[in-house]
Amino acid sequence: MKLVYLTLILLVAVFFAIPVQESIPPVAFFLGARVLLLPVLVCYAGLALPLPIALLVAVVAGVLNDIFYAVPAEGALVLPLGVSVVFFTLAAAVSNAFRPLGQRGHGWILFLLAPLATGLFLLTTYGLLCIRTFHFAWGEIQTWRIFGSAILSTGVALGVYLILSLPFSWPFASNKRRKQTSYQSSYR
Repeated sequence: MKLVYLTLILLVAVFFAIPVQESIPPVAFFLGARVLLLPVLVCYAGLALPLPIALLVAVVAGVLNDIFYAVPAEGALVLPLGVSVVFFTLAAAVSNAFRPLGQRGHGWILFLLAPLATGLFLLTTYGLLCIRTFHFAWGEIQTWRIFGSAILSTGVALGVYLILSLPFSWPFASNKRRKQTSYQSSYR
């Protein structure tokens, strides 16, 4: 029953993540880097949920991201639809590979996966944008906006970790741990 509630909460959070991240102003310290919530939520879903449910959350996040950020230019979309779906699905699958670590109580893995997913998502999006428009420019602004968002996602991961783990008593940790008495440990 915990997984059902956590899945519903994550789907609602994914639905509201885009308007929330659009309402957060760019961070001037990182030369206009944006705070992205969807890669962090997808990584959390990959760590906390079984693979099919995590992939469902990832597909919903990708579809919503593609729909919201579909930018038509000269009669065609700048980025093809489905890029976010593929990326978020891969991020959820990779995060799910680390689920056994999370079940053993190693929640710190989210703080490594979320910035990696955010940085790679922005780098992939920017690369596809450059290929599609035949214009490549890399400078200090692009570096700070991509890697600044990745750094900011660490703080977002901390917030997601604290908000979603408190009501569910950290869904990664197994409740099946039991105390071993000296009698039980001597015969194993």
